[in-house]
Amino acid sequence: YPGSSTNRTYNNTSTPDSKSYSQSNTYVGITNISNSGANMTADLVVSNVSVGAITVSQNGAYAVPVTYTVTNAGGTAAAPSWYDLVYLSSNAVLDDADQNLSGYTWRNTALAAGASYTVTTTYTSTATTAPGSYTLFIKTDGRGNAVGFGTNTDAGAVAEGNETNNVQALPL
Repeated sequence: YPGSSTNRTYNNTSTPDSKSYSQSNTYVGITNISNSGANMTADLVVSNVSVGAITVSQNGAYAVPVTYTVTNAGGTAAAPSWYDLVYLSSNAVLDDADQNLSGYTWRNTALAAGASYTVTTTYTSTATTAPGSYTLFIKTDGRGNAVGFGTNTDAGAVAEGNETNNVQALPL
């Protein structure tokens, strides 16, 4: 198959070939096909999460400064676009009942295989957030109330080989 062993071409003379079902030449041809890989999809991974000093405003909302890195550990570029979101959980489990903190990072350019970006920004809770122990979830390719569509737990917009490593949790 194209991409395996030394087969680097897909055309009317290759195996498999690009001929139509009636065996007519379709004039479709692809050359310089790269080697097959175990992971030929994008794979966005969150890492290096840190939280700065959390402050509370006069209205009771918490400002949570966060730094994190997103890396495409996959074998191909992650096509734009997606959001990085932050969620606040009282039970240490990311679910659709968790609060989307206001603010997000929108990625509107592709991220090449092996490339990464680092974000430092501040997210804000609602004014009704009670003091207590929480888990902060940082999710790349996230959705939810902060962006107006999807749910906290859906797979997002980017087709990935591994959807389970898009999230990092940090107890607060």
